[in-house]
Amino acid sequence: MPQRQVDPSAQLQGIDASAGSFAQLPALRSLIEAKGCGLLGHGTRVAGIACAVGARAGLPKSELELLATAAEVHDIGKLGVPDRILLKAGRLTDAEYSVIQQHPEIGRDLLRLAGVRGNLLDVVLCHHERWDGDGYPFRRRTTESPLAARILSLADTVDAMASDRPYRASQPMTRIVGELERCSGTQFDPNVVDLFLGLARGIRSDGWVDRIAATGATQLAA
Repeated sequence: MPQRQVDPSAQLQGIDASAGSFAQLPALRSLIEAKGCGLLGHGTRVAGIACAVGARAGLPKSELELLATAAEVHDIGKLGVPDRILLKAGRLTDAEYSVIQQHPEIGRDLLRLAGVRGNLLDVVLCHHERWDGDGYPFRRRTTESPLAARILSLADTVDAMASDRPYRASQPMTRIVGELERCSGTQFDPNVVDLFLGLARGIRSDGWVDRIAATGATQLAA
């Protein structure tokens, strides 16, 4: 029997939202994590990593709060991606990847339905843009994307690489650091990479991503 696809907009009915924060953030987090694909705890870890980098960049508390909220809901657009694509263990076809690339716009639109306005929408929309303009959905270059989106992009990638996913196992710290250094100035804002590597420097134990995320959570709560 074919799996019934739930209308993601219906899942947001009744959620009280405002620009930059959600009254029912745990409910939204549960909806996102229910999709699977290695998303359990992903938003919370990305929020911690992003806030650790943001604090190191000198962002004020209000910007850290915006960054944390955007990190928690950045994957909400995946509610609109069919499971056969999102949970596929093998390599995606070009057509399937084009569907995945729609999730930032779907996420923005779902957040609008939830009543969100302001900068949060643009941060979620741009979290897969690249420094060199070769990202999606709009191929924005360098500072055309908000700093919060550039930080979120790196934090999202770090946690994704450090986690088991259907298509590959988690990667070691040396591999992740090497990938960030290789992609500095192309995929990632080089200043954001430098800020993250400053945090990671000296950490050589298991759970290093969780330690950085905990640092960010502490900064947010201060």
